Order: sequence, then C-alpha cells, then structure tokens
Amino acid sequence: KQPMMLALNPSHRYGIGLLVIREKFAVCLTDLCGKLLDSIEVRPAPDSLQKALACILYIVEELVGRNTIPLKSVAGIGIGVPGPVDHYLGKLLTPPNFDFLHNAPLSAILSEELGVPAFLENDVVAYGLLEYAMSDIKAYKKILALYVSDYVGGVVLENGRVARGANGSAGEFGHMSVNPDGPKCSCGNRGCLEMY
Repeated sequence: KQPMMLALNPSHRYGIGLLVIREKFAVCLTDLCGKLLDSIEVRPAPDSLQKALACILYIVEELVGRNTIPLKSVAGIGIGVPGPVDHYLGKLLTPPNFDFLHNAPLSAILSEELGVPAFLENDVVAYGLLEYAMSDIKAYKKILALYVSDYVGGVVLENGRVARGANGSAGEFGHMSVNPDGPKCSCGNRGCLEMY
C-alpha cells in the first residue's frame, strides 16, 4: 500500500493568544498550524479589573470580527500574564504592580463571556514552551530559560514539561532575594533580583 501524506486544514480552527502585562494588552489570531494572521495591541494597559475585562473582550471581538471568523471556530484562548499564577485554577495570584488583577480568575471569566475554552499561564512559561516547541532545544532533557526585560522571569523544563515546584512558583527568579538588606521590592520582599 502506498503511503498517503496527510496535512492539517489550517483554517478549520483558530487560536487566540492574549498577553496581559502592565504596560500593554496584546491579542493575536493564529490558524491551526500556528501561522500569525492578525494582532492588536493596546497601550497603556487599563488600570482596573472592569476596564481590563472590557478591553480584552473588545479587542478579541474586534480581531475575530475584522477577520470574519466566528468565535465558534476558535479552539481556545491562551492567556499569558505576569506571575505568580495558579494555572490549575486559571487565575493570577499576586503579581507586583498589578493589584487590580490579584486573584482574578481570568480564564473562567473569559471562557464564560466568549464561550471559548481559555487557559492562563505565566507569560515567561508560555515563552519557554513556545521556544521548546519551535526550536531545536528538544535534544536537551533539562532547560532553564530566562526572560530579562523590565522584569525577570524564568521557566524550568524537564523533558518538555514545566517543572512548577511545590507551590507552583519555580522559575520566579525575579523575586528571589539576592540581598536581604537590599531595597524593598513591590512584591514586599527585599533585595529581589528584579531590583538590580
């Protein structure tokens, strides 16, 4: 029997990626194969939970609307947020300088409002998983990925799986104290790596 080559129909389903960080909200639309189709960015980010939810719903609906894609064709929404997060419950915990989103169950709210499954993850963990999926680093069993910008984050991958640690905060390197007598951080700790 001759082998038959199969391929995914990229327009059968779509994915939405949402980045919710202090300085901006960004949303992107991809096809089933991960090809970027469109994106929208909002700066500055809203400053209350009510405004944030209204903004997110608006930009998601704007994005699918201008691409004439019905929401029922969206397989899911991936939400990247600053840590710490409880990815099992789909909520932010207590990210510094983002008080209005403390303990907000974003994935449940968006899933209910849009009728689409929504999944929340630490933004740096999402970056690490994307890098793992799209690059040649799969040959390594243990990977530490660091993100350094106006904040510091990290992810530890073991055989392609996120090592979360006992309380789910493995990789939160930015808020590890490197100087107990150092300046007070917005997280309440002193001498966090992110302060230097």
